[in-house]
Amino acid sequence: MTSHMHPISGARVPFQPSAQSIAARIRLLRRERGLSLTDVEKLSHGSLKAVVLGSYERGDRTISINRAIEIARIFSIPLHHLLSAPEKSAPMPTRPSLVIDLRRARSLVDNPARSEDRSLQTLYSFLIWIANRRCDWNGEVLSIREGDRATLALMTLMSEEQLREWLAQNKLLITALDHP
Repeated sequence: MTSHMHPISGARVPFQPSAQSIAARIRLLRRERGLSLTDVEKLSHGSLKAVVLGSYERGDRTISINRAIEIARIFSIPLHHLLSAPEKSAPMPTRPSLVIDLRRARSLVDNPARSEDRSLQTLYSFLIWIANRRCDWNGEVLSIREGDRATLALMTLMSEEQLREWLAQNKLLITALDHP
């Protein structure tokens, strides 16, 4: 947890959010997802106007708790993430072992024809668990580290090589060729 020294007592004080830190977090979340202000308005079905979101991001307008809850819901993150200190990201490995397309995984899980696929259900539940543990609510891709890969192989009753092949067959792997 991030903290600072109290100017008078010299005691350590836990991070307290400010209007500026919340505004910066909202802008960062939107930009990480590659969304415009208008895109967020559409995601909210018009309940959060682009001009209002922009004023929150600039700190020109005070955000209510109800609006903060709505923004957290739109971005699929816990509310406390908007109010917490910025995390220091661990450096990404130069070559992650596997990078999974979470959007594709979600669409497969939501497909009624695939509803009985236990490996797919297990994979998706595990991916969501990893994302939550890492506080990674990007929702588009997730790198699977070596230890996670071994655990996932065990959970799906596959060898690591079979798991990699199964992920590739289901078009769940992101490769360098997939990026522009």
